[in-house]
Amino acid sequence: MSLLNSGRRALATLVLLATAGAAHASSFAYTSTAGEPLGNGVGTRTLASPNATFTAAYASDTRIVIDVDQDGEHWNIQFGAPYHQVDTFVPLHRGSYANAEHAALATPLAPGLEINGPYGNCLDAYGSFKIRQVEFDEYRQVTRLEATFSHRCGSTTAPVLSGTLYFEARPRSYSYTRVAGNPMGAFGPTAKSYFGDTSDISAGGFTDLLTWQVSGQRDDWQFIATAPTGQRFTKGKTYVLGVDANATTAGIAIQYNAEPVCINPSGTIKINNISTFPDLGEVNGLYATYTIYCNGGTEPYKGTIRYEM
Repeated sequence: MSLLNSGRRALATLVLLATAGAAHASSFAYTSTAGEPLGNGVGTRTLASPNATFTAAYASDTRIVIDVDQDGEHWNIQFGAPYHQVDTFVPLHRGSYANAEHAALATPLAPGLEINGPYGNCLDAYGSFKIRQVEFDEYRQVTRLEATFSHRCGSTTAPVLSGTLYFEARPRSYSYTRVAGNPMGAFGPTAKSYFGDTSDISAGGFTDLLTWQVSGQRDDWQFIATAPTGQRFTKGKTYVLGVDANATTAGIAIQYNAEPVCINPSGTIKINNISTFPDLGEVNGLYATYTIYCNGGTEPYKGTIRYEM
């Protein structure tokens, strides 16, 4: 049985795992450049649970309001759908929102972005944001959010405040770099990143048979890795890769846009972190980095998958 066929057992779990993962967390990482008024140009800081408190302060799926508090530092961050979407009850969804204006003062076609920082607020906002993950409960209250933003006060050339906000969520991303000559993604760029605003990213399987998939930006990647015979993939361990698993080597199979690529792979994979459902054994979180060579070549493809970790 081929490695891709043997992966069907693991692939069947991906639908179930798409909305379930490791324990969630909240964090707010921001950079306030010199002269930026809301963060007073303090540079880069990160506020994270459990030291910081994160609160969803408003119940509406067309407007998300998150309060962040840590040691007297308070932030109020608001993302709003364009008013024409609010009127037709179109909720905020994954994607990019350009030309954002102050949420309470936005003109009809503009999305809303309002940030109140420890040093004040700004009524004349120029910005943009991306919603990479978002979920709501039955009361239209946000239960999961990953968003990035860029905010300037007063003009499009004013000092910038940028940030990434996780509310009850963990990263879902994929990135790679490759040297020309490696056939994996050979007709695409030599470096590319995928996030939830453009792509569906999932991981699953079991600790002896891992799968991860990335679909977006005209690409569809599928990876299946089989642990060395009699072993399981373990946090912190690096494994040698080959076509098939044996006592010392992990097997790897790759498809790109539904076609096999890298027919004779070699390289290594490091399992930086991995988690499973306690009772079922299926993987619900994966953070792995790997280097793959194809067909005896020396040109590397280096990938990083982060799913709920």
